[in-house]
Amino acid sequence: MTQNELNIEQKKLREATLSSLKKIDENLYCINYQNDYYLQELLNKGFQNQEDIKKFVSERLEIDLNFEEVNYGKSGCSSFNVYNKANQNLFGRNFDIPLKSPTIVVWTQPKDGYKSINFVHGYYLGIYDKKEMKKERLLYSVYDIIDGMNEKGLTVSILRLKDTPAIHQDDASKKNAMQSLLMKGVLDFCKNVKEATDFFQRYNLHEIGINCSYHYLFTDAKGDSILLEYFDNKPIIIKPYDVEKTKYLYATNFFLSKPIGSGNENGIDRYTKLKDKLKDDNIMESDEAMKLLNDVHKETTQWSNVYNTSELNVKTALRHNYDILYEFKVDKPNEFKIVK
Repeated sequence: MTQNELNIEQKKLREATLSSLKKIDENLYCINYQNDYYLQELLNKGFQNQEDIKKFVSERLEIDLNFEEVNYGKSGCSSFNVYNKANQNLFGRNFDIPLKSPTIVVWTQPKDGYKSINFVHGYYLGIYDKKEMKKERLLYSVYDIIDGMNEKGLTVSILRLKDTPAIHQDDASKKNAMQSLLMKGVLDFCKNVKEATDFFQRYNLHEIGINCSYHYLFTDAKGDSILLEYFDNKPIIIKPYDVEKTKYLYATNFFLSKPIGSGNENGIDRYTKLKDKLKDDNIMESDEAMKLLNDVHKETTQWSNVYNTSELNVKTALRHNYDILYEFKVDKPNEFKIVK
């Protein structure tokens, strides 16, 4: 296929992606991302700031990414894993942020990677609440995922650590990469927690946070889980039993490896509730895991997700409305059902 034919094919897929946009609810959309998003090329180039990524994407995908970002202040999230009666690994996740924007569910099927379902907040695309949906900006969605799961059952989520310096590593033997690209790379190229941890450490991590850093919780279909934190720009891997005497891992918005930063007080109440419920002998079905997310939700919770890493589905409660759940599957792009 000639370069011109490739360009024509990409434009067709680009239009197919945009035309797949479906409005599920006033604050919930989904899209089947079908065109190339050049992730491996971005990783190979070694970008270490969001502006350069946006410039690259703007040129390749012919979209305008000039938009004003609103300062959203304090945020907080909760993540955990737990087993059900069938010994399947469930992954619970609340995404909390004060600024209301649409939730966007994005499916990807890269030719050289794994299929995945990804959750994105409209804020990071310059799509704000009660304003016109800028469809073309959805092409940028894959570069700013918040949590997701791939076809191997590997899941990832990111949690903010306030008042701690962002990580900027400088190992000359490694390529640079923003955290958003590494999270997407984990879902595209890794099948389990071990591969995900190795993938992150293959690059110099550069975080976009302003006066904050992050930690990352991974879990997979085998039941493995780790929390990845960074201290003095060095990775620290936290496994089950390292902090609490349980096979489950859970995190909110303070370090579990080092008691540093005022972020230590952000989420202790939520963490205590998780600790009380996630003991070694406890098992939960998906409805019980969602109830636990309800117990630790905040007024700023944008979505609550319970992923089943074996059945490859996710149940979603939108803006802490736990009376209506939406169920999505990794292998069913743009399909959903409502679970009461």
